[in-house]
Amino acid sequence: MDATALSGDLASALARLSRGDRDTLLLIAWGGLTYEETARVLGVPMGTVRSRLHRARTRVRAALTSAAAVKGNSQ
Repeated sequence: MDATALSGDLASALARLSRGDRDTLLLIAWGGLTYEETARVLGVPMGTVRSRLHRARTRVRAALTSAAAVKGNSQ
């Protein structure tokens, strides 16, 4: 799988997340915010940040794994 295909699959996986899950993941993974900072920015408890992050990571990982399997079978 090349970087272009991966970026398209990643964008698709992110688009399928709920807004709260996507915002949480992006603030932590790409924004570099801590859990505490993310909770403050989003106005939610830190437990909610942890739940959203776990759910988002699980769903994105599953989507990318599935996309890689499909592409691997078609080659």
